[in-house]
Amino acid sequence: MGWHCHSSFLVYNKCIMKLRPMEINKNIQLVADALQEQLPFIVKEWNEVSLPLMEKLYRKSFKNIFKNRQTQEKTKAISPIIDEIIAEKIQEKVEEFTITEGKGFDYTLNDTEIEWKNSLSESNSWTGNGYRKTNWHFLCKFIPNEDGKIEKYFACVVPYDMLDSNWSETGNSNFSSLTIQNTDLHKVIQIAGHFKSAKKYLKPNYVSA
Repeated sequence: MGWHCHSSFLVYNKCIMKLRPMEINKNIQLVADALQEQLPFIVKEWNEVSLPLMEKLYRKSFKNIFKNRQTQEKTKAISPIIDEIIAEKIQEKVEEFTITEGKGFDYTLNDTEIEWKNSLSESNSWTGNGYRKTNWHFLCKFIPNEDGKIEKYFACVVPYDMLDSNWSETGNSNFSSLTIQNTDLHKVIQIAGHFKSAKKYLKPNYVSA
């Protein structure tokens, strides 16, 4: 099923197809619509339920848990929790959506594999491992304050196989990064917030929580 420009939730480059038409997988449309509807509740679940539980478990405030630690350490600790919240909230709208955690993808809906990247950093990139990634990439950013409460967020989905952008080489770290180039703007399906052009790469513009 192709993408419908009259969708009440998403904007695919203001419904302007450039270069060549792109078919949007029906399963991806379902997940994207559900994510946009549920994002405020995902953030609320973290801020009001999971964050207090984490602090209770560690017997410390979020600020002290991650004192003098880098953002990627926060992401590594928090992202699995947010993954579960995302799955739970999307399943409320799309029951068949499941966490799969295969090599190169994280979720599935029916026969569609989905790579999902969450980041707590305000940089314009996402971090991954060295596995070959499946086509559909959901890219999210959840930006917490020093007390751990998410204050703003961003989300989009891209068809990776059609992008000019690429995951970087892993090198010795076994980690790679993905930054979306300006030339890929028309291929981005915006869910929450939007990308804005910078010198070479797109920069997220956030939605306040």
